Amino acid sequence: MVMGRLLFAEGRLDDAEVFLRQATPETDAQALERTLLLGVIAKVRGDTETAIRAFESIITVDPENTEARLHLADIYLRTGRREKADYHLTVALRDRTLDPEIGSTVDAYLDELRASERFSFSVSAAILPQTNANRRPSRGIPVSVAGVPLTFPEAESGIGASLSGGGVFAPALGETTKGRLALSGSVQAYRNSDLNEITIGAEAGVERLLPSGSILGTIRGERTWLGGDGFRWTVGPTLSWRHSLNPTTETHWQLSARRRLHDDIDARDGHSISARASLRKSFGVKILVDLDGGAERIEAKAGDQSGLRLHVGAGMAYAFDGGLTLAGAVRLSLDRRDDAQPIFGNRRRDTQARASIRALHRAVRLKGFAPFVEYAYERNDSTIDIYEYDNHRLGLGITRRF
Repeated sequence: MVMGRLLFAEGRLDDAEVFLRQATPETDAQALERTLLLGVIAKVRGDTETAIRAFESIITVDPENTEARLHLADIYLRTGRREKADYHLTVALRDRTLDPEIGSTVDAYLDELRASERFSFSVSAAILPQTNANRRPSRGIPVSVAGVPLTFPEAESGIGASLSGGGVFAPALGETTKGRLALSGSVQAYRNSDLNEITIGAEAGVERLLPSGSILGTIRGERTWLGGDGFRWTVGPTLSWRHSLNPTTETHWQLSARRRLHDDIDARDGHSISARASLRKSFGVKILVDLDGGAERIEAKAGDQSGLRLHVGAGMAYAFDGGLTLAGAVRLSLDRRDDAQPIFGNRRRDTQARASIRALHRAVRLKGFAPFVEYAYERNDSTIDIYEYDNHRLGLGITRRF
């Protein structure tokens, strides 16, 4: 190791590689150093794939190895993989031991990268076994409608498949201004086609880049189908402000308004106004914490469809040495309707709690896709029995950003 290190410092890369490959590291730290030096040699020679494998293997074992992460980001930048470069540069800035001068350079590089970024894409697919896919009580609920006794359907388990994805085109309109055109879509399909859901959305807007964040204004429209039939149109503006307080703390503020039109139930037609705030804080490169909260006011033709929705949530992700990342989240939502529902004679007031955990391994890839497994539990308590349910869901899927 010592001879390989000295030859590398003198720039004799061929000789250094010979000694490094013959060396037997005595500690884990020496093994990582050996891989780093061999990665740098491959990078200098232009063997990018070998270099990428070397640096990726290092941060899989040691997520706090910022030197390897910066080399990796540099290669991704040079080969046009901007999304990955952005990610690794952002994580590198969370390193509290990073030299301030290097940090300033990385920060400026990130600003330049985001200003010039034009295209981004993402896609996810999963198999979703659920104990209560239709979100109904575990037993049938008898009710009387116009004097006629009816029983609403009970919980139905099932295995569904989901596919979601989207793309963004963000052309530069000026030195600190970008346009934004986006398309997104999601599909959930079950054996019982009544549970199927399809949503397609489109967005257009303008983003202004600021020294410590950005302001984005958009108009978004969405079309949703339930069970194969048309269900709802929504359209309206959104104003977002992203602000970095420092390299480890970012806030996000959002205001939205939506016009809602339903295909079959005119009583739900109306509009909504919502506000949301979130905070993301990193503690080194291993721990990431998210907090968020929001409120939505819905005005519909029918008072029992109008009301106020509130939510608060928290999440944390932890990157273990060796490549495993675990992310957990909890969320509490309140739904308070203005008027009583005519069928049941009382106002609907729901309280929903949700908890989830997701695991993925940073070193595992299937044709560039990252496999993941997740579990979620959801419970809804309501003043109207048919809206009470609990649901367990297991997700097995793959995801990728381009």
